[in-house]
Amino acid sequence: MGSAPLPPVGGGAEHLRRRLSALRAAGPVDHALDAGLLALDVTNAYRHALMARDAVLAAGSHSGESDELVAELARRQAVVVELRGLVSEARQLAASHISGRADPQGGWPDLGLPDDCAERVRAIAGQQRLMEMYLPALAASRNAAAAALVAHAGWEVAAAARLARTTAECVIRAGAAVDPRLPSYPDPSTVAELAEIVDALAGRRYALGELQDEAMLELLAAGVPHRRVAALAQVPVEHVTQLRPVTRTRRHATRLRRVA
Repeated sequence: MGSAPLPPVGGGAEHLRRRLSALRAAGPVDHALDAGLLALDVTNAYRHALMARDAVLAAGSHSGESDELVAELARRQAVVVELRGLVSEARQLAASHISGRADPQGGWPDLGLPDDCAERVRAIAGQQRLMEMYLPALAASRNAAAAALVAHAGWEVAAAARLARTTAECVIRAGAAVDPRLPSYPDPSTVAELAEIVDALAGRRYALGELQDEAMLELLAAGVPHRRVAALAQVPVEHVTQLRPVTRTRRHATRLRRVA
């Protein structure tokens, strides 16, 4: 907490690179959402660069090549290459920030949560709502990218599913939305990078659930009413009444909940 403010959202490749450097320097605790938004911004910039490059290619196919067209195509391709590198960096950074700072003792990672139990429960509830929105969308994007490998690059379904860390059935279902008549950019790196982010989110969701239960138990032990605890956590009162103290040492196991 209390780190320096980050550069504003938006901008071209150089500005995106500055945002990436600032997030990397900030460390993997306080800016998970910023890292995720940066990955999205870089990906959108990359897609626009691809479309701009393809527009130049289409112009050449209709009017023929010229020195000016060749120079413009080279410039557009250089932007594509630069942004593709930034996409990988941004996605790797997002996965790192989402996972938090590992505990050297093997406990739960540092996710930048408040120390106060009530504030911690409230903060976790907010993060869980965000993940309920973003995790299915990211998993769908990962599955669609895997399906594009099958439709446009000749991959076997099983191989694409392994790379995406999902099931063959999910890749097949995602393939229904891939139009073979439209241009696509099958990219194995995109599949692997999105799979890493999805797994990081799934791991964070699991850890947050456990940390929230622990914080709620502390509040109950301090005499906070069940209904108040449930309101802070945005869960049914029944969930709170069913909580039981855990005597075993809870460790941040690598039991990632795979998201199909």
